[in-house]
This record gives sequence, structure tokens and C-alpha cells, in this order.
Amino acid sequence: MPTDFKTYWEAVAVDQFLRFYNREKGSRYQVFEHQDSPDFRCVDPWDESELKVEVTLALDAQTKDPLAWQDVSTRTDENRDTDADTAVETVLAVLRNTITKKFDKRYGKNCALIVYHLALPWRWGEEIERLKTEIDYSFSPYDRGVWFVTHWDEFYCLHEGRLYRRTRVNSER
Repeated sequence: MPTDFKTYWEAVAVDQFLRFYNREKGSRYQVFEHQDSPDFRCVDPWDESELKVEVTLALDAQTKDPLAWQDVSTRTDENRDTDADTAVETVLAVLRNTITKKFDKRYGKNCALIVYHLALPWRWGEEIERLKTEIDYSFSPYDRGVWFVTHWDEFYCLHEGRLYRRTRVNSER
């Protein structure tokens, strides 16, 4: 069992992702090694193929708390709409910067990036559609995709500018 916050949640994220990915792709990847860069080296024991996985946690840059859409929908004051727009812009900016920085890494072929979220469920509509248009994927080194994975078994692949949604994968939990 990992001992620190980051290592623990990275392990949870890759485990959750591999269960989903294996089911979708018909593969049997397992974590072979937890390392520094990329975070995980996974191997399919049937054909010995390798999948490298880099995990980044969606955290607030200043507080290091889980990044969350601020829920201002129940407020009735005159600043509600402005505060909601500001919260969305802040989250999108953090995600855009995080992903863009990860594009500077080069781990070779068969690599996926997971952006793991563990706060409140995300608002995945227009905001994510907008985010995927604001990121230049032509520079992405992640040929197995850039994936948003939430603690609530939501999986969104932004690979090649396409958005896919899969929910409730881990019903055995």
C-alpha cells in the first residue's frame, strides 16, 4: 500500500483505468512497475505488450486540494452567474496548463496520460468540449490517449480530439 497521498491516488487511478481499458480493448494489462517517469509500466502477460501510463492528479495549484467545480448553482445572490463563470474558467485553465505541460514529456510509444479527479463529480458538458478544442493534440506524445478519470468511474478520452463517456465500470467494488 502506497504511503503518501500522491502515490496512493496514482495507484488507485491506474488500477481503475486498467480495469476499464482492459475491458474496452480486450487486453489484460497489469501494473508491472511503479516508477518515476512515466509513473507506471504495465504489461499484458498474454502477449507481453507494454503500456506506459503517466498519472496526474487534478489538484488546485495553490492549496494542493482536489480541483473542484465550485457549486454556486444554489446561490441566489446577484454574483452567482459571475462566480460560476469564474470557477469554470479557473478549472479549465488549470486543466489546460496541466495537460499542456505533460505534452513536453516524451515516454515513447504505447503511452497514456490519466488526469485523475477525486473531488465532486465534474460537469462534463460544454466545459470539456471547450477544453478539447483549446488543447493542441498535434503535440501529444500519448498515443494511447489522454484520459479524464474520476473517482466515480467516469472515463473520458480526449485522444485525437474525441470525447467518449463510459460510466459505472467497477460495479464489483
